[in-house]
Amino acid sequence: MKKKMPFAPYINWVVLAFFAFVIVVLGFSSDTRIALVFTPIWFVMLVIAYRIIKRTASNRLWNFS
Repeated sequence: MKKKMPFAPYINWVVLAFFAFVIVVLGFSSDTRIALVFTPIWFVMLVIAYRIIKRTASNRLWNFS
């Protein structure tokens, strides 16, 4: 049984516009602007850490000595 999402595909654009609105509003205040600037940096650091941990874990998995 297939059910369609209400207002699809237009609701997708509404959600993206809401996200853009939130990002713009966060940029207005100096307190939230700091978080807005450092969030992408934090995600880049998380990706790098994940890849390092994933690589070292896979090396340990295949290294039996």
